[in-house]
Amino acid sequence: MDAGQYDKETSRIVTFLRNRGYAYFSSNYIASLEADSSNFKVQLILEVLLPPNDSIHRTYTVGDLFLYPEFDPSSPTPSGIDTIAPGIYFMGDSSNYKVREKVLLNTLYLKKGDLFSQDNYDRTNRQLSNLGIFRFVTLKAEPDPDIAGQINFRIYLTPNKRFEFGTDLEVNTSNAQFIGRRLLGVSGNVSLRHRNLFKGAELFITNLEGGIDLNLSSFRYDTVKLINTVDVRLHSDLYLPKFVDFFGFYSLLDKMHILRHPFYTALHDRGATRISLSYNYLERIDLFSLNTLNAVFGYDFRPSNRHRYIINHLGIDYLSPRTTFYFDTLILDKNQNLQRTFDKQLFTSFLLRDFSYTYSGLTNRFGESSSFITRIELSGLEVYLANLLYNGLAAPEKRDTFDLVFSGDTIQFSQYTRLEFDFRHYIKLSKGQLLVFRGALGWAIPFGFSSGVPYVKQFYVGGPQSVRAWNARAIGPGGYLDPLTQSSGVNPTLFYQTAEFKLDFNAEYRFPIFTLFGIKYEGALFLDAGNVWTTYPDSTRRFSQLRWTPTYDEFNNKLSDNLFKYIAVGTGFGLRLDFAYFILRLDLGMKLRNPYPQIDDLGNVKEVFWRSPFQNGWSDLNLNLGLGYPF
Repeated sequence: MDAGQYDKETSRIVTFLRNRGYAYFSSNYIASLEADSSNFKVQLILEVLLPPNDSIHRTYTVGDLFLYPEFDPSSPTPSGIDTIAPGIYFMGDSSNYKVREKVLLNTLYLKKGDLFSQDNYDRTNRQLSNLGIFRFVTLKAEPDPDIAGQINFRIYLTPNKRFEFGTDLEVNTSNAQFIGRRLLGVSGNVSLRHRNLFKGAELFITNLEGGIDLNLSSFRYDTVKLINTVDVRLHSDLYLPKFVDFFGFYSLLDKMHILRHPFYTALHDRGATRISLSYNYLERIDLFSLNTLNAVFGYDFRPSNRHRYIINHLGIDYLSPRTTFYFDTLILDKNQNLQRTFDKQLFTSFLLRDFSYTYSGLTNRFGESSSFITRIELSGLEVYLANLLYNGLAAPEKRDTFDLVFSGDTIQFSQYTRLEFDFRHYIKLSKGQLLVFRGALGWAIPFGFSSGVPYVKQFYVGGPQSVRAWNARAIGPGGYLDPLTQSSGVNPTLFYQTAEFKLDFNAEYRFPIFTLFGIKYEGALFLDAGNVWTTYPDSTRRFSQLRWTPTYDEFNNKLSDNLFKYIAVGTGFGLRLDFAYFILRLDLGMKLRNPYPQIDDLGNVKEVFWRSPFQNGWSDLNLNLGLGYPF
């Protein structure tokens, strides 16, 4: 038995006893381990020591609870007392309480007359702290002077500020879905935080943000404007102080033993119920504008620092794009995938909108750690089932597809499911060096009456967080070569190649260079690979379909091939400037392998993908600007 196992065993014993009334038992009462190896056997002896001045360890019950909901350490301790429930007393003037008494009672897991339980003590402390309306929470245990074996508790609650205003001005990289983190942005926001909105410890946060994205390509191309995007966003979150079971859904899963009971208990104790509303206006100068409305009901659950669940059940999203004549003629008319999926959409979910799970592993003794993120998104399932039921009961001439008609416009209910998986592995080397590996997969599938996945839900590669030798959305799908990417002098943010399936691989070696004037300069060597593919044939984009084996048309022309044949590969060097508050990143990528085969003037396909460095001169290099590490 090694020292680690011994520590685990003593911790288990202490936890077991403290949860069964032995409130003052600790590891100090467990003697050092003794071993007897006589008779060819090893006998381990773990002795529990007696407490000082007593012949046994005693159990304790919970006595009275005294709560100080307006406690101020700099003021005299309140003397007024108000009986709230048997054995529970509020100290102070009840007319000054800024939170309803029931809210505090629901956080108390210590019940008068019960055996003391360390778990219930910790749950009470945690739940009071999670309310967010108290700056400090202190639980003080006091043995009852009159009743032997009973512990009274005094709970001191120091209120937090009810209102909090904030402003911020920052430089960032674009987060817009249609831009792909290519641009340098300047934004500012004003926020309001209201704790205890309805005197039920509700937390209300609203944030108004506005910004512009600057296209640095304007210094290279005369036709490119410096201000590329205008983005305005209003977002509000209401966090409720307790877990609100979605139509008893989780209670049912617990009773059916589909959910593990400890998980359900932790979700009930620590899950934050969230209601979100947002509006976003994004204008891509001279191309299009987007209006987006969003409403969500769900939970944010962190059972520990290493695990996080975000579960959204009820969700409604409305997307309304408007395009310019320039965008229609230059992009939309030449991209049938964009034509099919770039229109007004309504995303709906009434049972499960999306689920994401994030795990961050601890670093082991070899300096290695891993993390992964998985996300599932669903839209339109309930509408599709209702539509099927209606068509099954309706007369043949009345059967139709559900659509929403508003102001003369027809808005489709999008029906799709989307899966994402992102795995990362970190290896610490000597002298601040680090190896990082990342693999990402994404798959979106339409179902029901939808003919395709909406453009904003499709995947792309390229850009600062992906295959950095290419611009965002300039790769693929598959072996398809977008003619726009080959045109000289074209704004690189005009690329719009997306698809339903994505593979993305990255490896990066990071190392320190030097420190100057408090700024740390770090370097990186990286190797990227990836692409996207369509899951269905696309006659306008040859070689784009996800396949394991080649397919041909009636004239024996190849239409698709094994997906790994169309992997783009790039390498490069990165420079990172660590300003402590943020990291400015410059990555210079160089193409090594094209994702598309060469096609001569006669249409003949040559299976040649690898390319020589600087085959096309300096145009083979692609500069990416970003903030923070790419992964």
